[in-house]
Amino acid sequence: MVASVRVGGVRRAGVSKAPYRTLCATGALTATGGLTGETARRQQAAREVGRSSQGITLPYEYFDHTADVGIAASGASLEEAFAAAGEGLATLLCAPGTVREREERELAASAPDLEALLVEWLSEINYRFEVDGFAFRTFRVVEVGETAVRGFGRGESLDLSRHRVGEGVKAVTYHGLEVRQDGKGWRVRVILDV
Repeated sequence: MVASVRVGGVRRAGVSKAPYRTLCATGALTATGGLTGETARRQQAAREVGRSSQGITLPYEYFDHTADVGIAASGASLEEAFAAAGEGLATLLCAPGTVREREERELAASAPDLEALLVEWLSEINYRFEVDGFAFRTFRVVEVGETAVRGFGRGESLDLSRHRVGEGVKAVTYHGLEVRQDGKGWRVRVILDV
């Protein structure tokens, strides 16, 4: 089922009811469907978390894209870059300071190439959050091949009384997708439809 929701002053048709209900339940949406000041503040804070947190530079950052959000992540290895992208997505979905690392969940995805593999990996994380109600905090990717990725995410079951739910992600897109190696390691870029 879909709804028409006003997000950031723009009317968005086709928004899934699941994130909409979550945002309503947490008070993130007003009765008219607009974002509350608290949600707008959380979104900005999530974007800034990617730049630094308590003086520690994180391996991912956010970039703006027309009505969407992008994640640029890096790591010395491809596994580290995929884990960093996962943490960037998890931070948008739920404030990491509210998530305890109580459980570990195995994650796996397959695709025909590295770029599609990144999309499938992040889509699996988003699926587990939206459908299974599991909030992730950290990731450990143990293997990235040409067509498969396998790793683990740590976190806990979503508790709306304690967790601060953030940006709802409708889809991980192929637009502007990038997975590349440079002299410093691996860099990935992906745009999320929010």
